[in-house]
Amino acid sequence: MTAVEEGGCAVCGQLKLMSTLLPIKQVKKLLNVLRVTGVTRKERQTSSDEITGMRKMISHVIAFDSPVMKVYDVLPPPPEDLDEVLAIMFTGPCKPTEKDYKRTPMLVRRKQVFEALTWLRLNHPAYEDVKISMDNLNKYPEDTPPVTVAFKEMQSEGNRIPEATSIHDNELEIGTELGSVPFVVHGITGEQLQNTSVELQKAKALAYLKSQAFSHEQVKKTTSNGFALTQKESFSAIADRILNLNPHVLNTLIDKLSKGGIVRPETEEEKLCYEVIQDLDHVGGTVKGSMSSKKFLRTELWSLISYLGAPSWYITFAPSDLTHSLCLYYAISDETFDLNLNLPNDERTRKIINNPVAGAKFFDFMVQMFIKHILGVDTDHDGVFGKTSAILAPLNSKED
Repeated sequence: MTAVEEGGCAVCGQLKLMSTLLPIKQVKKLLNVLRVTGVTRKERQTSSDEITGMRKMISHVIAFDSPVMKVYDVLPPPPEDLDEVLAIMFTGPCKPTEKDYKRTPMLVRRKQVFEALTWLRLNHPAYEDVKISMDNLNKYPEDTPPVTVAFKEMQSEGNRIPEATSIHDNELEIGTELGSVPFVVHGITGEQLQNTSVELQKAKALAYLKSQAFSHEQVKKTTSNGFALTQKESFSAIADRILNLNPHVLNTLIDKLSKGGIVRPETEEEKLCYEVIQDLDHVGGTVKGSMSSKKFLRTELWSLISYLGAPSWYITFAPSDLTHSLCLYYAISDETFDLNLNLPNDERTRKIINNPVAGAKFFDFMVQMFIKHILGVDTDHDGVFGKTSAILAPLNSKED
């Protein structure tokens, strides 16, 4: 029986023949060297093998809206000047290696840079008088990024949120193990960033990745709502309320509200603070993902419960875009359509991550199909769970 009987391996989790496995008690003490907090290291076969924990990589590009500080008449600029406009931060269980760097788009290829500058001088009128400095170009390394790489050790089990993944996603990490690293472009804008130091901008970029601050859509909606509020006749009264706020009273209310429970304003100063909060709700109420929108959503939910009773079903689903052929179809931009469902994991992941619109279209399609066919909304048949009286379908955010 041992020739065909299988058992689960405690290291890789795969089914293996019992004849090839050892009792865990015999090797338990020998596995400690492969363990790191939150990470299981990949076994090394030779002394030249790298020590690796989390194997997959994904990158985020964050662009700041900053003024032009200098106009160059000699290109490329000296490498030391790049530290003022470019920063690279690497997070993970161990420092990046040259092999990791080769997978990123941050390496300089001198030959290609020289050819690009030469073409610009010949074909672009704005570059006609630009001089090409071979001394500067030769200072750029080709095996490491041209700027300082800031490393921050992260001891966590993968880079995904377990509650937001599908049951079909068995990977703790999102990214690729081989080939070029897919990257997502973010943007941070604001007048307050124009006069900040490079180090402060790096800190803001790292904080942005951790908290997932407002997107461009949210910033645009907030700005539009704020501008519309200034055009109302009541804006002068709103401005007076803001100017007459007592910061101490406001901080006291914030402290009470953060501890939970019901807080009712009693003094005139407390009532003034609540009026300002209502004014802010007019700005943030229609901004998706804002605290005001969540508050309005809770009010809508309680109204539905009061009218129809408590919900019969609570359904949470997270479509697996990285493993679904439809999302791959949306992501492929080839002129000739040839859907190959047997693509390697890294190549499929790279195509989908590099096309965020495809992921959004796929998620919207799956939600619409679920509402239509599973719940039977706006159709001539009942849903799988019976006739649907009402639905409320909010999107989960990272902070929820």
